This record gives sequence, C-alpha cells and structure tokens, in this order.
Amino acid sequence: MGSKQETEVERLLLENYETYYRLAYSYARQEQDALDIVQESAYKAIRDCKTVRNPDYLATWVYR
Repeated sequence: MGSKQETEVERLLLENYETYYRLAYSYARQEQDALDIVQESAYKAIRDCKTVRNPDYLATWVYR
C-alpha cells in the first residue's frame, strides 16, 4: 500500500490527465511522444513525491 502522498499524487494524475497530456503535446507535437512524456512524468511524480515538504503544494509540484 502506498503512502498518503503517493495516493494523492495518483488521484491528481488521474483527475488532470488531459491537462498534462495537452501540455506535453504542446511541447512534443507528436501524440506518441506526448503520451510517453506523461507516462514518464507520472512515474517520476509517484516515485519522488516523498520529497515534497509541504503536501499542500502537491498539485503544483506534480504539474511542474
């Protein structure tokens, strides 16, 4: 079972997937590349979310 922060990051990723995809697509301009960017970013966000000092800023941290 994941930590509370991991669970929150997963929820944020699911709720905001379209926003993250559109941002990635605006940089990559290729569907598959944008999907890869979102997938890699989601992995890193879940992996590294424990480094966020203030959980109130998780949404901003994930988006960045």
